[in-house]
Amino acid sequence: MQFELDSSSMRGSRVSPGIRITDRDFEILNFLIEMKFAESADLQTKFFEPKRVGSVLESRSYVKERLSLLRKHGLSISKKHPFKWTSIHLPTQKAYRLVKDRYPNLNIPRVPKTYDLNSFEHDLRVIKIRLILEELLGDINWVSDRELRSTPEATGGMTGHMVPDGIYTDSQNRKVAFELELSRKSRVKYRDKIRMYIKIISDKRGTEPFEAVHFVVAKNFVLEMIKTETRLYPDLFLIEPLSKYELLGKTNINNKKGN
Repeated sequence: MQFELDSSSMRGSRVSPGIRITDRDFEILNFLIEMKFAESADLQTKFFEPKRVGSVLESRSYVKERLSLLRKHGLSISKKHPFKWTSIHLPTQKAYRLVKDRYPNLNIPRVPKTYDLNSFEHDLRVIKIRLILEELLGDINWVSDRELRSTPEATGGMTGHMVPDGIYTDSQNRKVAFELELSRKSRVKYRDKIRMYIKIISDKRGTEPFEAVHFVVAKNFVLEMIKTETRLYPDLFLIEPLSKYELLGKTNINNKKGN
């Protein structure tokens, strides 16, 4: 008997005997590759909740079943969340090969062996802020830091720690470099990075990789430091507190619960 992951789609690619992977499955796997990993709740928010049957959102049990099928067929793995009694999902090499074949014109970064515990909290918050921005702005064409690191021309030559956490398209159709700052760095490091951003944007050759920069900052004194360093360029830099997105995230959760 042939089992289809999503009978609502007639298109798909065969993974192994008896299973057919569909468009949404490819999108989930590509997201995991882009972002390194994801929690079940974030995958539900991005890929399942907009899909409605009548007025009923797809249930968590259905999402769990779908993700279980991807694991069963070797396309993802589940690991214990390092800080909570939940799991996170990571892509496999099999998923990488499948996605790369499906999207030959896209820059698909290699799959990491596992997540980096040192950057886990930062990476997880980037995912959640990305999802909030997508909810606020619609399709923002997010390009992850993993994709940017594999194509230096996509950042105007920025490499290493200078690479932004992502680039997205805002409501004015501008490409915006995104930076999440959770910890404190020296003023010199912020100044050097800001100067590089200004130089890249100011070149105005018609091929600049971004036209503005969006900082989301956890610590108030770092936020004020960045504001001071960018005060002469208010049109190029948006600096916001992380608390804004934490509040938006909580509001979204409460709305989903019907509160």
